[in-house]
Amino acid sequence: MVPDQRDADGETEPLLSRRRDDGRGEDTVKENSRLSSLRRPAVLWILIPITLLTAALGGANPSKQVLILDLVCRDYRTNVDGNEDICRSPAVSSRFSLFSLYIALLSGLLLIFSVPRLCTLSDRWGRRLPLMVAVAGTIASEIITLFAATYPNTFPTILLLLGAALEGATGSVLVTTSVAGSYIRDCTKAEERNTAFAYLHGCLAVGLTVGPSLAGLAVDKSGTITVVFYMLVGIHSFVLLFLGFLVPESLPEESRVKRDRESDEHNVREEGNAWFSLKPFSSSAIIRRNILCLAVIDAIVFGVGLGSASIVPYANLRFAWKSVELGYMMTVSHGTGILANFLLLPLLTSLFQSKDSTSPCTTFDITLIRSTLLITAFGYFGYAVSPSGAFILLSSAIVWLGSIAAPVVQSSLTKHVSAERTGALLGVIGQLHACGRILFPVIFNGIYAITVESAPWLVFALLAVVLVLGIGVSLGVWIGGEENDEGRGA
Repeated sequence: MVPDQRDADGETEPLLSRRRDDGRGEDTVKENSRLSSLRRPAVLWILIPITLLTAALGGANPSKQVLILDLVCRDYRTNVDGNEDICRSPAVSSRFSLFSLYIALLSGLLLIFSVPRLCTLSDRWGRRLPLMVAVAGTIASEIITLFAATYPNTFPTILLLLGAALEGATGSVLVTTSVAGSYIRDCTKAEERNTAFAYLHGCLAVGLTVGPSLAGLAVDKSGTITVVFYMLVGIHSFVLLFLGFLVPESLPEESRVKRDRESDEHNVREEGNAWFSLKPFSSSAIIRRNILCLAVIDAIVFGVGLGSASIVPYANLRFAWKSVELGYMMTVSHGTGILANFLLLPLLTSLFQSKDSTSPCTTFDITLIRSTLLITAFGYFGYAVSPSGAFILLSSAIVWLGSIAAPVVQSSLTKHVSAERTGALLGVIGQLHACGRILFPVIFNGIYAITVESAPWLVFALLAVVLVLGIGVSLGVWIGGEENDEGRGA
C-alpha cells in the first residue's frame, strides 16, 4: 500500500489522495465513455487544431520578421538621407533588434500573468473556452499585422506593440499547448499518456516543419508576404470555429470545481501563481517534491532548447554554413523529432510501460527522462567538439532524439494531480515557460556573444552541463507503488 503522509495540520492523507480521480484518469475517461462517439473527447480532436495553429505561426514568423524590418527601415529612412541599401546598415539592424526586443518583452511579461490564470480557469470553465480565448487573441493580434503588411507605407510601426500586448494578454501558444495537455489528460489513462503527449509534441514538430515551407511557397506564387498573414488569420478563424462547434469538451461537468465566488477568486489567484506554495496541488510532501523536481526538469529542457539558438551563427562561424546547409540541419533536426515522438516513444511505452503500476511516476518514466537528458547532453557536447559540418548534423539528430524528454515529463506531472487541478498545474508550467522565454535567450545568447571570439563552443558545453544537472534533480523524484510501501528516492 502507498505510505501515508502527514500534512501541515498533523493529519494523515494517502500519498495519492483517494478522491474520485487521483491523477490516473480512469474516472474522467469512464465518464466521457458514456457519451456518443461524436461527442466523446479523444486525443485526435485536440491534435488537429494544435497542428494547424503551429503550422500557421511557424510559417508566418519569418514573414513577420521581414515586415518588421521593412517598417523599421522605412521609419529610419524618413529621418536620414539614404539609398535602398540603408536597410542593411548597422543602424537599422540595431533598431530592428531593439524593436523586436520590445515586442518579446511586452508579450512575455503579459504571458507570465495570463497563462496560469487562463489555465487555472480551464479547471472551472472546461478546456475549450480558454483555448478559444487564446486563439481569438491571436486573431486580433494578427489582424493588426495584416493591416501593417497591406499598408506598409503608412501603417504606424508602434501599433505592432498593441498586437504583442493582445497576444500576451490572451495566452497565445503557451495557453493552447498547456490546455491541450489538460485535454489529453482528461481523455487518457495514465499508462497511455506518454504516447498521447508524444503525439502532441510530434504535431508541434510537424507544424514547425511544414508551416515555413507552405508559407514560402505561398509567397513565391503570390509575390507578396501579405498572403501569409491572410492565411494566418484564416487558419486561426477556422480553428476558432472548429473549437467552438466541433471539438467535444473533455472535462465532465461533475469534475469541474464548484466553489462560491470568493473561494474561486482566492484559488485562481493562488493556483495561478508559480511562486505560491505547492500545497493546493497536494497535502503530501512527497507529491509536492515530485511536482517541484519535474517542473524544474521541464524548465531545464525548455530553457536549453531556447538557449541553443546560437547554433546558427556558430555553424556559420566554424564551417561557413549558409542557407542550404542550415536547411539540411533543420530537416535532420525536425525529422528526427517527428520520428522520435510518433514512433520511438510510443514503441518504448508499449514495450516497457507497466499497465498495473499505481505510482504517479514509474521506473520506466524516470529512466526514460534520465536517459533522454543524457542523450541530449551528448548532442550538445557534440556541437562543442564538432570537427566537421557532418558532425554538426549528427549532433542535431542526437539532440532532437532527446526531445521525447518533454512529453514524458509533462505526462508524469499530470499523473500527480486530479482532473480539477491539471489546468492549474500546467498553467504553472506555462508560467515558467513564459519566464524562460525572456531569461534563457538573454543568458545563453549573452554567453555566446561574450565568448564568440575566444571560445564559441563554450555555450554548448554549458548547455550540456545544465542537462546533467537536470539528471541530478531527477534523483529527488519518488518512485513507488502499492508493492513498495516505504517509497524510495530515485
